[in-house]
Amino acid sequence: MWGFWESAQWKPDAAMFRKDWTEKPNAEAWRNLVTKQWMTNLTKKTGVNEKTESSGFLGIYEVTFTSKNGNKTKYTYHLKKHRIHLRSF
Repeated sequence: MWGFWESAQWKPDAAMFRKDWTEKPNAEAWRNLVTKQWMTNLTKKTGVNEKTESSGFLGIYEVTFTSKNGNKTKYTYHLKKHRIHLRSF
């Protein structure tokens, strides 16, 4: 992003916030893309040794596995162009 405030943006019409810091429509559109449409947030249940699949945008993901007794194990995965397969434990 080149600039987000009208008073510091070389093209003020492109800024996401006016000089008085009120939000412009493009700020709401940007927030919707980044926090909703482009964010992967899901919950799935599997049995022991069962597989589950999902898709996501390329990037870094934190995955938490929760066992039946409530123990949680966190892993970090970097999703590149190839697919990764996660097993439940």
